[in-house]
Order: sequence, then C-alpha cells, then structure tokens
Amino acid sequence: MLTPTQKILRFGRFTLNPNTASLSCEGRQLPLRPKSFDVLLYLARNPGRIVSKDELIEAVWPNVFVTENSLVQCISDIRVTLDDDDQEILKTIARRGYLFAAPVAEINETPAQHPSQAADEPGRDRAQKRIHVVSSLGIETGKAGSRSPQRYAVVVLTGLSILAAAAVGWWSSGGSRVDSAGSVSPVSTSESVSDLKRASIAVLPFDNLDGDPEALGLGDALAEIIISSLSKIPQMLVIARNSTFTYKGKPVKVQTVSKELGVRYVLEGSVQRSGSRVRIAAQLIDATTGYHLWSETYDRDLDDIFALQDEITLSVVTALQIKLTQGELARVRQRGTHNLRAWLLVNQSFERLVRFTKEDNAQARKLAEEAIALDPNYPEAYVRLGRTHLTDFHAGWVADRAASLRRSIELAQQALKLDDTYPDTYHLLSAIYLYLKRHDDARLAVAKALDLSPNHSLAKANLGMILTYAGEPEAAINVFNEALRLSPIPPGWFLSELARARFQAGRYDEAIEALQRRLQDEPNSGEALILLSAAQSAAGRLDQAKAALGKFLEPRPAYTLKHYANGEFYKNPEDLNRVLDALRRAGLPE
Repeated sequence: MLTPTQKILRFGRFTLNPNTASLSCEGRQLPLRPKSFDVLLYLARNPGRIVSKDELIEAVWPNVFVTENSLVQCISDIRVTLDDDDQEILKTIARRGYLFAAPVAEINETPAQHPSQAADEPGRDRAQKRIHVVSSLGIETGKAGSRSPQRYAVVVLTGLSILAAAAVGWWSSGGSRVDSAGSVSPVSTSESVSDLKRASIAVLPFDNLDGDPEALGLGDALAEIIISSLSKIPQMLVIARNSTFTYKGKPVKVQTVSKELGVRYVLEGSVQRSGSRVRIAAQLIDATTGYHLWSETYDRDLDDIFALQDEITLSVVTALQIKLTQGELARVRQRGTHNLRAWLLVNQSFERLVRFTKEDNAQARKLAEEAIALDPNYPEAYVRLGRTHLTDFHAGWVADRAASLRRSIELAQQALKLDDTYPDTYHLLSAIYLYLKRHDDARLAVAKALDLSPNHSLAKANLGMILTYAGEPEAAINVFNEALRLSPIPPGWFLSELARARFQAGRYDEAIEALQRRLQDEPNSGEALILLSAAQSAAGRLDQAKAALGKFLEPRPAYTLKHYANGEFYKNPEDLNRVLDALRRAGLPE
C-alpha cells in the first residue's frame, strides 16, 4: 500500500481519504479494490500532469513484477466507480499514460457529508440523468453495471408476506421435494468441439501443491470465481462448476476434459500458500492441439488475491482475442468483498448448500452468517443465506415455513440493495416467485439473471422449470438442453426437471430415459422415483409404475396424492391433474 498522508483530497463530488483508504461521494462510501484505490490516490496527488504507466506501476507495485493488465484493470475499476465513461476526470493519453483532469483540493479535517456540487462538476450531469425506474419485475434499479452512489436497488415484492403465509397453507399438508440433489454421469453434448461458434472453456479446480487445507479452499474458490466471471461474457461458452469440479484431485488429460465436456480450451492451475504469501500458477491450453495459449506464475500477498483473480480472467479473455465493452468489463470484475476469510466461507457455504441435506443446509447457513459477520456489505453472503432459508421452506425442514420464506425474501432484498448486478440474487428471486406460483414474475427474474450471466447453468435450468410449470413444456425442453450443454455432468435435479417437461409434453419414453439416468447414480431419489412411476403409468406400463411407486413409498408410507399436489407449482390445474391421474392409476392413495 502507498504510505498515506493526513491530507484528504476532494475533487468534484468525491472525497479521497488516505488515512482510512476510503473513497466517498457526498458522504456515501464507494467500494474500490485496494490497488485501484492506490492508483487513484497517486493520480489525484498528481493532478494536471501526465503520469506514465511505468511510473504508476512502480509506485503502486514496488519491487513486484506485474503486467500492464493489472494497471488497466485498476483504471477501468476507477472509471466504473466514478462513472467516468467519458473520461472527464481520468483521461487516457495515447502512448504516454494517464492525466487526472479534475481540480483537486486538499483538506486537513475529516469531511462531513459533502453538500451537492454545482452542475458543471465532472459526472454531475450523468448522475442527475440516472432516474430510478420500477420495472415490471418489481425491482427498482439504476444504471446497470455502475456502482455510483446514486445507484441502488430495493426489491418491491408486493404482498409477499401475505403470499408467504398462503404458500404454507397449500404446503402444510406435507408437500415438498423429497430427496437430495446429487450429480450423475456425463450427458452427451449436441455439438462437436470443432463446430462451436463461441470460445468454449472449462476451468478446472486449481491443484493444492502443499496439502494445506486453507490452500485447497483457496484454489477451489479461485476457480469458482473465475468461472463466475467468464460466465458473464456472452461471446463465451463456460462449463459450470459442478461439471468441472468432478475432475478435482484426479489426474486427467486436457484432451479428455475437452472430449467429455465438449470444449476447446481448458484453464488449469495450482495454488501453494506460505504464511501470508501465495504462489499461483495458471495456464490456458487449446486442448485440440495441446498448444499453451497463455501461462503465468504469480507470487503475491494474500491481500492481492482479488486483483489477481481479475488479472487471470482478463488474461484468458485477451488470449482468446475476445473484445469486451466497458459494460461487459464492469460486469466481469468481481466487487463482492475484499475480506479473504468471508470469501472462502461463502464458497464453502455453496458447497454445502448444493448437497441438499438438512444437516448440510444448516452448516451452509452457519458459514454464510459467519461471512456476513466479517463483511456486512457482501451481497453473495446474503444470497447464500437466503437460499438456505428457501431450501428449508421447500424441503419442509422447519415447522414455520412462512417464516423461512419471509426471511429468504428479506435477504434477497438486502442483497439487491448492496449490488443490483449480482445474477444469483435474481436467480434466488425467481425461485421465490415460482414457489409462490407467480410464474410471470419468476420468468422476468430469471431472465435478468441470464442477462447478467448468460452461462449461468443453474439459472438456465430454473428457467426450464418455470416454463414447465407455466404450461410450456416444449420450450422448457429446449432450455434444459441448453442448460445441459453448459453442465454436461449435471446435478441430478436437472434430469428430473427435464423429465417433468418431457412428461408434460407427452414424451413419456424420453422422460423415463432421463429419470433412469438419474437413478443410476441416485437409486433412492424420491423425486425421480415418483416421476418415474407417473411416466410409466402414462405410458401404459402399470407393472413398472407400481414397482417404482412401491420403492418411493418404502421410507414414506403415509404419502398421498394430496401431499404431492401440495408440493407442486403448476399454473394450469390440468397439468397437475395429468400427473395426479397417472399416479392414481399406479396406486397412490388419495
């Protein structure tokens, strides 16, 4: 870090305080990564002078080798935070460096909340033009991709508390999802590696070279966040975490990964931690030729890990010759937290959450709560916590389901207030809306998630679910095929929900095939067994339908048609009746 002075700097509406390493606008704190803050501070201390890139790198990263990409990322970060797309504050001088063009005043005291400035100050007009609107989703949003102080989001979920209580009314007789979501064997991809139109990539979990459990968690979290960042780029096809992490700890050739996941490029790496230092090696390989497109080894302080993850992501993008707009670049940059421990805890929470057991869900909640205690402004932590409460509601693991649903709504609201560009918040909202049978709102929410992260396989599959329950099974099947392309080794629930869509479309044999595929890996999956019973019954195979139903009822002998009906979210009663009639013929009692 640069050595701070006592002089506080003010330019336009902004105040830069080196004593607290903070940037504020009219009294509101703005998020800025440490190295980006250092670059901004150095430039603000040298206003009206062209500062070369070499000078900046030497000042901000003394005695450390970094590429120019690190500086470029910081400059982009600063412009997004200051809303300076037009370079009124920070100008790029071609082939020479950067010029801080705004007038800077030095003050000695800690500033109070800054009053509004004159309209001709840099960024003022654009800030005034940023009018908040309430969309049909019921979410108030500002300018997408900006973290300016004027931009915030407040979820307006009209009547959700009432609906939450009502939802428990139709859930209280026992309807719920009844099994865990595991993973299954690879699904064949519909495209070959040679004919992919987008740059397709699989990011493998980073190897832990020293056996340190902390380093293992760091490597997993690093791979996860690189996947998340690349997934926001529409020009790429990025394989989901649940598929790439099946190779964790296994010696595997990149050519095998390419063939099994249907990708051309593979990013792999390693992590070695020593005290407060970390060595990270990464390499991008064209698996069709074995050619290394890019590789780098970084020796950094752990505090630099967040800048490093952006550097690796953008190095991959550069190597693949993908050009990003400023808006795309802003979305790719990670802005969740600067607290390393909170970041790792949230990653661990997600790992627990997707196991879908009562015990793991409770542990996921504890980890998310610990992360929030470390960083109360970390939106992803609120989303993970909200998901645990929604899972309790969905699975029926708590007595007061309405309270769990209300809590998940509150946490989604808080996440949106902190950052309305985080796709998983809208993914969570879409699930809430679906469980409340607000199918149109659910579709709008998940569309927003996919707009922010086009490669979000979970959101894509959730859209498939919504379409099925809304009475559009053929459209749902197409969406599920897209989700399976992004996740060739999918969670088991992908296949069950694909089967549900095929059932509603009258494609019973195809539904049976998907369910049998899941049952190969999860032979006791209650969700798959009861759907299999319905599909076999609808196909006229009552013996097989009764056998599947018998296995389903073994651990839950009191289960009835009423239980099933109370656990579903169909928009059209005839769609639900189609399943109930099939189960009735198979022998499920009323």
